[in-house]
Amino acid sequence: MAISRFISYLQANIRSFLKRSDLQYLFIFALVLRLCYLMLMLGQLGSEEMMKLAPDTIRYVNVGRDLLGGHILDEGAVVIFGPGYGAFLALNFFFLGVNSLGVLLVQIILSSAACLMIYRLGHELTGSRTAGYIAGILSATSFTSISLANFVLSDTLFFFLFLLGNLAFVLGFRQRRRSYFVCSGICIGLAALVRSIGQFWPLVMIAFAIILPCGDGFRFPIRGRFRSARRVLVAPLIAVIIMAVWAGRNYYVHDVPMLAFTTAGGPANVAALTLAQSRGVETGDIFIEWERQYQQPTGTENLSYADRFRLYSRAVKDVFFADPIATIRTYLSLVWLNLNEFNELYRAQLPSFSNAILDRMCWLYERSLNYLTFWLSMAGFAVLLLMRRWRAFVYLGTIYLYFALMIGFTRWQGSRLFYPGQIAWTIVIAWLIVNVVVIAGRGGRRILGK
Repeated sequence: MAISRFISYLQANIRSFLKRSDLQYLFIFALVLRLCYLMLMLGQLGSEEMMKLAPDTIRYVNVGRDLLGGHILDEGAVVIFGPGYGAFLALNFFFLGVNSLGVLLVQIILSSAACLMIYRLGHELTGSRTAGYIAGILSATSFTSISLANFVLSDTLFFFLFLLGNLAFVLGFRQRRRSYFVCSGICIGLAALVRSIGQFWPLVMIAFAIILPCGDGFRFPIRGRFRSARRVLVAPLIAVIIMAVWAGRNYYVHDVPMLAFTTAGGPANVAALTLAQSRGVETGDIFIEWERQYQQPTGTENLSYADRFRLYSRAVKDVFFADPIATIRTYLSLVWLNLNEFNELYRAQLPSFSNAILDRMCWLYERSLNYLTFWLSMAGFAVLLLMRRWRAFVYLGTIYLYFALMIGFTRWQGSRLFYPGQIAWTIVIAWLIVNVVVIAGRGGRRILGK
């Protein structure tokens, strides 16, 4: 019943979309930009080359092929990354054949549709249709979004599912229907199976269940707030159940009690980098040293995932308690780096341009635009706060902060890691632009005596 209601809502929105030329133009604009980028790639790379652009891409494709054949050979990739994107590739391979072009076309459509969802989320949270539309344009023109839509990696699918789950969640408060929260929980749970970075979001949803029903004025009584929270809690409950099924499978098969092994690898990266910087060595040397220290007393030659989980857990605790300040400093430096750094994946996609156009773009980005998005976002949050847009401030601020904190566990990824944060910063910057234009217009009318 809940799913059918949500499907009816989607059908109604599609009919509304077909009647609105501005949204059609937004979708076509985003679609054309991504297709043009794909055409540039096809002029430099073949379909098979696109399926081998990155080590992660190769492993994802292997899992997709395995699942298409009804079995899993690369079990390690499934344990490390989770099953979501591999299953997505298998589904694409089944209907469109084992090639990268079909996958990229589907991702381009999802990425373009996400621009419309950002418009709707921005409109819902700020109450401004103009701010929502500007946010959609910012998302459509995001170079990170365009590039990742044309890369066989899990980012675009995660972004789409996570955004859809949050849009359904926000709409659920206004519609006051359980069906929206059911669909929200399903989307968030599936998103976490695609990228484990989303696995802690249900905890945030539980907090929202208490806070957000209050509305912008926080005027609803406490009793009514908790009564409505019971309906909202359906979403995080469903998401947790979906994740628990896969985590339980990993614990049963590999004795690893987590959704994906990257959960253990992230803190280990911070600890290893902290030691490497203090000793003046490479992080790889630290991992080798840890493995040798673990192997000597146990006599273990080949470390299982359970062994590595115990090894990394112990190493992280040792490093943190030995020098917590240095560890926190390393973590925060990675947050700041990935929040503002350029994404080098573009070079692999357009190798013929790497020594000319991309080098100039990288220089321009690093010299001029590197931190502009961050500071504009902070200004936008300040405006939301000053104008007492509490719901938008809390929701978008939490999304921004959540992914800012999550990207501090790895490096050399740049803007790719903070791509989900685009849900927040596009809307916040759009809200800032709208209010700057309004203030400037009022000032202009005063100057002109109108």
